[in-house]
Amino acid sequence: MHPTLILHTLSFLLICSLRATSGSKAEQQLQQTLFKNHDATSIPIKNVSEILMVNFDIALRSVQKLNEKSQTLDIAAWIRITWIDEFLTWDPSNYSGVHTINVERNKVWKPEVVLYNSADPEDSNLLFDKMTTNVIIMHNGSVSWLAPVLLQSECTIDLLHFPFDTQRCPLTFGLWTVPFSIGPRINLTLVNNYGDIANYKSNGVFQLNGMPGRSELVYFPCCPGVPYVRLQYEVLLQRRTVFYFVDFFFPSLVINILLLVSYTLPPECGERITFSVSLLLALVLHMMHVADSIPPTSNAVPMVTKFLSISVAFSAVSMIISAIAVSWFLSRKSADGKIPWAIRVMANGYVSRLLCVQPQQQPTRGPPADVRKENGRSDREEVNHVCSESDAAVLDSVRLRFPQQKENGTAGFITRLAAHSNDQGWNVLSAFRLIMHQFEEKELEEEYEGVVRRAVCALDRFATISMLIVTIICGIYLMFIGTQTYIK
Repeated sequence: MHPTLILHTLSFLLICSLRATSGSKAEQQLQQTLFKNHDATSIPIKNVSEILMVNFDIALRSVQKLNEKSQTLDIAAWIRITWIDEFLTWDPSNYSGVHTINVERNKVWKPEVVLYNSADPEDSNLLFDKMTTNVIIMHNGSVSWLAPVLLQSECTIDLLHFPFDTQRCPLTFGLWTVPFSIGPRINLTLVNNYGDIANYKSNGVFQLNGMPGRSELVYFPCCPGVPYVRLQYEVLLQRRTVFYFVDFFFPSLVINILLLVSYTLPPECGERITFSVSLLLALVLHMMHVADSIPPTSNAVPMVTKFLSISVAFSAVSMIISAIAVSWFLSRKSADGKIPWAIRVMANGYVSRLLCVQPQQQPTRGPPADVRKENGRSDREEVNHVCSESDAAVLDSVRLRFPQQKENGTAGFITRLAAHSNDQGWNVLSAFRLIMHQFEEKELEEEYEGVVRRAVCALDRFATISMLIVTIICGIYLMFIGTQTYIK
């Protein structure tokens, strides 16, 4: 390296070192001069009739947590407070060009700014207890106090449209002991009508929609007629709904679909009631899981709670319908042979026609029309002369099953059976009567079972259509509320 270059480098470093030493000594001398007789407890204005302007600004860094249970908001923010201290001014030319100095916060006067709606049970509400950084003082007396803080504030949660809700969490700042109109007045003002969110870190649960701010005068019951300046910011948080769709609505939707499946089970299936009870228990457990995620409140019923309540009601109705269907299927006709009116109306009334269920076809009974005597009298009229009415019905069926006896007529067949048979012959006749009676009972049971099946089908269709209509209405309402929330 050239000797001249080395000499110039050493000279430059020496000059910088001397200037730094001179500046450090000048700053030390400046601080000794400024704080020699300085009172850090007095408001820094020389004329008590003047107003000290204290500028306040906040930059939101992140939302740590919005606790719905305790209804509190935890945030990380940067607080920026500036004011003019008339007792801390100097001429930079007298102190080696020193324009700014950093001093400990305890050496200067600080405004008693507090967070009115603080919910932190451990720390003080005073911001200067949370702001532990040094203050920056300029030669014209301008004091800047910048510090990162963690704040916990009260936030009343509105759960009416949960989980499509937008929460408005206030941050209320103000002076604690110095009102606006007593003694040396201090006016606390906003730098901007909104909080700084340029460096905001996105949150996975809530989306930040803004942080408007305003300044206002308020009156407290302790001091009638004395106004206090209050600064209020509102943190607008819109909940992200993807998680709640997957965790809350999707399980409930699956259970509702299974409720519709339960209506397809036949009434003789005993597991139909068990299936409905299992779905009801699943919904109740799901509601308990949802209740653990939202605070208990009587101000409003959350939307998700309404949806789950409707699902529970449908599950209970499904269980009741299943019980009615099984009860109808296992029931029998009344003693007079009539079908219960509820079953008859559901099977063959206007309800079944409206639900496109085919009505019951009335069967025809009695001897065939072609079974007639040549003299115009029916076999049954002829049989009445030789046997009872019940025997006639039996023997009509016997004659139909033995067509070779048709030429001589039913009466002749009975006469020959009575003449050529002993008591055993009449036992055979009684056996035929018993068999035909059993056939008739079986036909009646099959007819009644068909009526019950049609009634149960109509009842299931009515419940399915009603549930689908209400579910579609609820789905449209949820989509509308969600869309309106995002538009806002």
